[in-house]
Amino acid sequence: MIRTFLVVQTFILLISGYAIYWQLVGRPWGRWSFPTLLMWQGISLVFAAIRFALYKDKPLPSFKPLLSDAQATRIQTLIDWRWKQIFLRNRIAKLCLGLAFALQIVSGILLFLGAPFPLAVLLAMASGILLACGPSFQLQEDMRAIWFERQVGSSHEEYVSVYQRICLRLALVFGLSALIIAFASRGFEAPIETLKLFAITALYPVLLPAVMFQIAPERPTLQIMTMTLIGLFLGTAIFAHWASVVIIPIAMTYAKQYQQNNFYRS
Repeated sequence: MIRTFLVVQTFILLISGYAIYWQLVGRPWGRWSFPTLLMWQGISLVFAAIRFALYKDKPLPSFKPLLSDAQATRIQTLIDWRWKQIFLRNRIAKLCLGLAFALQIVSGILLFLGAPFPLAVLLAMASGILLACGPSFQLQEDMRAIWFERQVGSSHEEYVSVYQRICLRLALVFGLSALIIAFASRGFEAPIETLKLFAITALYPVLLPAVMFQIAPERPTLQIMTMTLIGLFLGTAIFAHWASVVIIPIAMTYAKQYQQNNFYRS
């Protein structure tokens, strides 16, 4: 039935197109004779017939409920969905990520012009805050349909793991970009302290999974304020000495325990 409809539709379109072409081009200009146009139309009809002869109805993909999937598959499905939301749908998240990268470019230009390194550290903190704002605003959108994750059997650990993997990838990519821009601006003979820009930039998105259910996950402003305060303390400590990096996993472990099972109460 579908094939017959497509054949008739194509035939009508070809006849209509031929009539319009002959009326507007063929007759006024006189460059094409009727047999020549008829020959080309016949050739096009042959190709159309071959196309429809090879046409096959594609079966609709079967939907496999997430409840029957393994835990790793369910987590990966939720991660892929949020990546698409962050980069394709959520405008404010895309804006935050774009501004974070723009600040890194500005930091590189200032370092190239001879700006002091503490200024680059401040810009790295600002870039890290904007970087963490992206998934934070996406979490706000997700909380409007949090019942879906609960219905498919997601646990608190799985949900936090989804955002933890997203934030770790963002931290790695943007941390490396900040590092590359800094070394390109200061030269590859730059002091070893330049590596601190990687840790400071990646710090804020790494903190998000540890504070996302602390107060109100549907209010990103509170999360951003919390991450900013914690990040200022830890970032300043890292800037002062590399040994302060060991504080981060300790603080995150304690924070995750404090928000245990808040996924079901949000």
